[in-house]
Amino acid sequence: MNDRKITTLVFDGGDTLIKVDPQYSGKMKDWPELIAIFGAQQILRALSKQFQIFVASNAEDSNAQDVSEAMKRVGLNGFIQQYFTVNELEAKKPDLFFYSNLCAKLHKSP
Repeated sequence: MNDRKITTLVFDGGDTLIKVDPQYSGKMKDWPELIAIFGAQQILRALSKQFQIFVASNAEDSNAQDVSEAMKRVGLNGFIQQYFTVNELEAKKPDLFFYSNLCAKLHKSP
């Protein structure tokens, strides 16, 4: 029997925590308007009491700091321990290397 307990949750950023608006391009942190997905703050607040929360994004034009700044603009950054993008993980979803590199950086098994 596997007794491993889930301690870590990883979310995507766009259209999971922040609404992607197709009229904008470039770094999300620089968009004139950002809107959190309805209920994201309440969900993250509740989950952060029990889990470590991370964001792993396919954002190619942003780095971890850029994603953090976007999350801060919508009031979500206080619940998230760390951010990862294609730039830090050297691969893009759904490439398995994206996930294996993420697990290695988190020191977690899948």
